[in-house]
Amino acid sequence: MGQKIAYIAQVCQDDFEQNYANGTSFFVLSDYIIRAGNVAADYYRQQWKLMYDEIRQERRDEVVGFEPSVLSEQTIKLKKEGTEWIGDIEKPAMSLPYDKNTSGISNVFDGNTGKELERSSINETWQYQYQPYTNRLFYRIDRNKIKIFTKGAANVQEVRVLYVPSITIGDGESELPDGMVNYVVMTTVTQMAALAGRPIKMSIDQNPNIKFETEFNKEALK
Repeated sequence: MGQKIAYIAQVCQDDFEQNYANGTSFFVLSDYIIRAGNVAADYYRQQWKLMYDEIRQERRDEVVGFEPSVLSEQTIKLKKEGTEWIGDIEKPAMSLPYDKNTSGISNVFDGNTGKELERSSINETWQYQYQPYTNRLFYRIDRNKIKIFTKGAANVQEVRVLYVPSITIGDGESELPDGMVNYVVMTTVTQMAALAGRPIKMSIDQNPNIKFETEFNKEALK
């Protein structure tokens, strides 16, 4: 399950305001929606880059993987078309920099047996004809489709997909996995507090005014 960013943003606003928002509040709900989306997107991109750099440095031949708790989940129904099973990806995965393996799709499982499918790609389809008879299931992503191939006996009705959710900044309907909610709330509120408390201009004695509600340096009154 997941939570819509609009709901997460409302929690952020409540935590920041510590009261009901009013018509004079500087930040409105749309500000929290935008910033919560940015926080989540930045998290995934930064984690991806860290793991990508580590794999490259160690010259390991593997795909970047995310902790399952920060992944969203969807079930995709499949239809047999020729020698393959094909389904529509309704909730797209995030596109990640330098990625040639569609790593936004982290894991794919047979919805009936729970068996994990093996990753393939469009560039490897020429090898399919040389595959020996086997029960191994391979999947590849082709735009907004997932395609399953095997040389063995199989009847894949649906697959369960774990993926990094694509986030449209400003869209409150976008969903985040439960494992991301607390991080996004805490980070967003911290950022908003920093914005609200930043210096806005200098007072007469050249000391910064820390809060919006004051135009003078309180230390000068002592």
